[in-house]
Amino acid sequence: MKITPLAVAMLLGFGLSSANAAPLPKVEQLVGTTNIVDVQYKQHHYKKGPPPGYRKGPPPKKRWVPGNRYDRSPPGWRRHSKRPSDWNRRGCVVVGPVWFCP
Repeated sequence: MKITPLAVAMLLGFGLSSANAAPLPKVEQLVGTTNIVDVQYKQHHYKKGPPPGYRKGPPPKKRWVPGNRYDRSPPGWRRHSKRPSDWNRRGCVVVGPVWFCP
């Protein structure tokens, strides 16, 4: 069986026309068919304050107040048998009878 060029032109013409093209889907249809999960984050607001043990930020550092007495020496500080003359400016502390300065 021989196909005439006119028949081929008609088949191609009808097959490739814009009337036969599939319509583009709307944006709402595309969003509805995807597997995207919308996760929402909200800050915790406590009515009676934060729960016990909750602390925001890093733990507070222990401060050595100049002139105060302590039960142990600060790590890495120098030992003095008597109070230095500039103890207040240097931030020295007393541990028992011994003075420690940074």
